Amino acid sequence: YRVRIWLEGEDLTIVSGVRYCFPPKSKVESQHVVRRATNARCSTFVWVEGPLAMEAEVELKDGTIFTATHSLRFNREFDSSVLQFVCVE
Repeated sequence: YRVRIWLEGEDLTIVSGVRYCFPPKSKVESQHVVRRATNARCSTFVWVEGPLAMEAEVELKDGTIFTATHSLRFNREFDSSVLQFVCVE
């Protein structure tokens, strides 16, 4: 699954960036995202095989780093009658 991850909150203006970290057995590589005007929520996409735990190492503009833990999960089933798969070569 291609999953979009991002930060939410009222204090995003004091965030300079985030490193999204995943368990080694998930085979998902850590990603560092710098907060910019064009990506104020530090959004990125990752490919995952299913639900998993992840950590976000959030760095503030003053250099403080804190870690937040989150479980990626799927809270909605897809209606297979409307899914379309396209192969681009």
